[in-house]
Amino acid sequence: MHAVAKQQVKLTQDSLNRQRTIEPECLEVLNHHIQRVNEAERERLAAEESHRRISDQMTQLSKEIAAMEKTNARAIKKSRLYFEQRIEFTRILEHQKNHILKLETEVRQKKYDYTSSLRNLEQISDAIHEERSVSFMLFFI
Repeated sequence: MHAVAKQQVKLTQDSLNRQRTIEPECLEVLNHHIQRVNEAERERLAAEESHRRISDQMTQLSKEIAAMEKTNARAIKKSRLYFEQRIEFTRILEHQKNHILKLETEVRQKKYDYTSSLRNLEQISDAIHEERSVSFMLFFI
């Protein structure tokens, strides 16, 4: 944006240099473009300052991390196994949890199938009893 604003100022100045009389509108446009250049420059400086500040913070934090790693190297080395095993056990537990969920789904399906089978058997039994009742009644008629 800064380069674009500078280019617009340059073009406006060139245009004013070619004109014999300077019109107030042209000066107004030039002032507007100069304001845009100044605004872009302020934004650029603010961004540079922000970047510098954040960069300094990152450098400081990196130094602090390195110092902490150095002073706690033994504790880090001793605890590394714990965290590696924790990750592995978490993975195993997640796998077992998924397996249990799959088995629970299968159990629900089997229960549904069992209930359906019992209903079908009951219907068959009712049909057999009905058929026997009709046969028995026909036998005595």
